[in-house]
Amino acid sequence: MRKQQQSNPEPRIFTDYNVIECIGCGVNGPVFKAQHRIDKRQYAIKRIEYPLNRDDQNKLLGEVRKLATFDQRNVVRYHNSWFDNLNKEDNEKLNLLCNQTPSVEKNDTIVSRNNNLSSKYLFIATELCNSFTLKQWLSDGADRHGSSIMLKLLHHTVKAVNNFHNNGGVHNEIKIND
Repeated sequence: MRKQQQSNPEPRIFTDYNVIECIGCGVNGPVFKAQHRIDKRQYAIKRIEYPLNRDDQNKLLGEVRKLATFDQRNVVRYHNSWFDNLNKEDNEKLNLLCNQTPSVEKNDTIVSRNNNLSSKYLFIATELCNSFTLKQWLSDGADRHGSSIMLKLLHHTVKAVNNFHNNGGVHNEIKIND
């Protein structure tokens, strides 16, 4: 006899990945470091609450589709995206990781429109970059890295943003503290 499917299957963030930690918060939500259960690679996974407004939905999906087309060394590589409904317990499980992570800014809030019911989220898995932030790297200063390397970093950053914008992408989260 076949097992009856659950009406609320476990979200992919938990079935496909081992979520390790919260590595920061972006404009639209937290970003988690997670290891894929099959390929064993680590990814950065952003959780974005899916907007109620149709125009905002189209804009968000357009940005994801644009990110999927990029293959440029100065832009993080897109791997996958999916929708999931998270109930209160699922949200609390992920939010707890962010509350336990010292590197997450205290003013970054992780909220949901509805604390009791299931909320729809878009998850975006991208390449996981080095385990330090730009702010941490810069705080080591020119003494350690040398001014020519600092200028080279600035040049590559500006070049990447310019390329991204020239190809129709919009980067809403350029900030030094991440």
